[in-house]
Amino acid sequence: MVDKTKAGISRDAALGEVGQVVKAPHGDGRGVVRFTMPVLGEDEWDFICVEEVAEGDKVLIKDFSGNTLIVSRLGG
Repeated sequence: MVDKTKAGISRDAALGEVGQVVKAPHGDGRGVVRFTMPVLGEDEWDFICVEEVAEGDKVLIKDFSGNTLIVSRLGG
């Protein structure tokens, strides 16, 4: 598996990007977030979030954990 965080640009440039939840996490699972412009070469990323999020919510990239984003909900 290729590490998406090494797709050519600095991962720090992706921090603060906003995407929309297309699959909300359930239990200890991960959700999926989609971006209008690719982030490090990918339109969709798995994510984890400490706040509860639902499909359609906007989230902000706070950090990376391997190939998973750590995000926070906007407006929350």
